Amino acid sequence: NISQTLKEFELLPMGFENMQEYKMLLYAWSQFDPLAAIDYCKDRASGIGAGFATAGVLEGWANLDPESAREWVEDPKNSGMAKIYNFGLVRGWVNRDLEGATDYVMGLEGGEEVGKLVGILTEKHNREGGFSQASSWADTLPNAKLKEGAFMNLSRSFARDRPEDVAGWLESHPNEKYSDKAFENLGKRWSETDPERAIDYFSNLPDGKSQEVGIKSSISNWAKQDPLAAGEWLNGREPGSQLDSALAAYASTVATKDGGAAMEWAISITDEKLQQTTIRKVGQDWYRQDKESVEAWLPDSGLSEGEQKSIRTPPKKNWWQSLSK
Repeated sequence: NISQTLKEFELLPMGFENMQEYKMLLYAWSQFDPLAAIDYCKDRASGIGAGFATAGVLEGWANLDPESAREWVEDPKNSGMAKIYNFGLVRGWVNRDLEGATDYVMGLEGGEEVGKLVGILTEKHNREGGFSQASSWADTLPNAKLKEGAFMNLSRSFARDRPEDVAGWLESHPNEKYSDKAFENLGKRWSETDPERAIDYFSNLPDGKSQEVGIKSSISNWAKQDPLAAGEWLNGREPGSQLDSALAAYASTVATKDGGAAMEWAISITDEKLQQTTIRKVGQDWYRQDKESVEAWLPDSGLSEGEQKSIRTPPKKNWWQSLSK
């Protein structure tokens, strides 16, 4: 009854608003005539839109016959959108044959998109055996690019609800490029519910990037919840470049409520470039709150004429930024 079904879709635009309806149509169609479904996608849409629609067909096709779907994707005439097609191919393939889908992804050459495909594999391991299986599998991946995709996926999935599990796992991977985003995600999510526990964990990591990004991502949430406690914690740390990003994050957060207090923190940043950027941002927030105090402070601030001018002319806030006040 495909002809009758398609008549019902003639007046339904192939766009985001009807994505779920088309996803069901294309998946079902792929089970008996995927090539016709792909031709339909190309007739109804063009460019990236047709590419994403075709990826929906490939997901269903690969779930039924992954080798045939793979051969279609690897045909040179389809190479232009192979990166998009691969997402549909791998999503369907993992449900049929996780090992085969894994071998396919491991054999791909590419950049960021390959890391995202690894995220699909990670999701499947998670569904099959939970965090324990997925994290153990991620540890075995052969190179940093593949590990990065898996680590990012797992940190996004578990950092808020199971932060201790993620933290225990990541302890074996500090200061690795592939784990940077995972530590950052852990800091952001854990600090939403328990900022003091989160920042204590990061403080005890070895010095380096993982500690720095974790403290930075944790301090902003702590500053929103309890700026006094977060400020006292920062006061108790040794000043230096390792703390600069946390100081900038704290100052920027506090500045939305108290620009004058935030400026003292901004000035304490040791990295000159980061200090200047933070002073400008904090100064603009302060100027919006208390123009007279800023005008009294600026002449003796040591800032250049250009820097003073940028503080005196803060950009207009977007409506969503205004809601934070």
